[in-house]
Amino acid sequence: MPVALTLSYPLLVHLAVWLDLPMVQILALLVLALGLLLPSLRQGNRFTQGLFLLILVLLFAINNQGVTLYLLYVPPVVIPLLLWGVFFRGLLPGGKPLVTAIAEQVHGSLPAYMCRYTRSVTLMWAIFFAAMALWSALLPWLGSITLWSLFTNFINYILAALLFVIEYVYRKWRFHHYDQPGFVDYLRIVVSADIRQR
Repeated sequence: MPVALTLSYPLLVHLAVWLDLPMVQILALLVLALGLLLPSLRQGNRFTQGLFLLILVLLFAINNQGVTLYLLYVPPVVIPLLLWGVFFRGLLPGGKPLVTAIAEQVHGSLPAYMCRYTRSVTLMWAIFFAAMALWSALLPWLGSITLWSLFTNFINYILAALLFVIEYVYRKWRFHHYDQPGFVDYLRIVVSADIRQR
């Protein structure tokens, strides 16, 4: 359910922007908040319940001032910045690159060449998410709102998926002698790593 809510967010945003529907803009932001907070809400967390109620009140209050569109500009910048932080933190001195940590969960200790490679992949993702945040921040001012919506709600995700697949194919080719999981198993490993907790 949280995944379905979160995935419906880009569709609602694009619909709201394309048809200029302020109420759908509010609905999109509520769906995003609910998708992110639902696991904690189900556990009966009082703080999360209060936070969600506050979000409800603020969104409807802000709608009266006609600024909900500007709120839609925030998640496509903040979410990639958070992901950039997750990947970049492991590259700092004393840290462990995220991709290295995930690979070690599967294979145990890695040879030096795989440590170098997984560090490079972690850096690649950090650069990608930083670039995504930058173009998501600039597009509202440099292009049309429709172009911004196409990028932030569809093209960004397509580019991330392509990069993920290309890196996997390259790794299978480059390190064909190294025991690696199939693509579906690899997806399960990445999902089970739950980078949100990092």
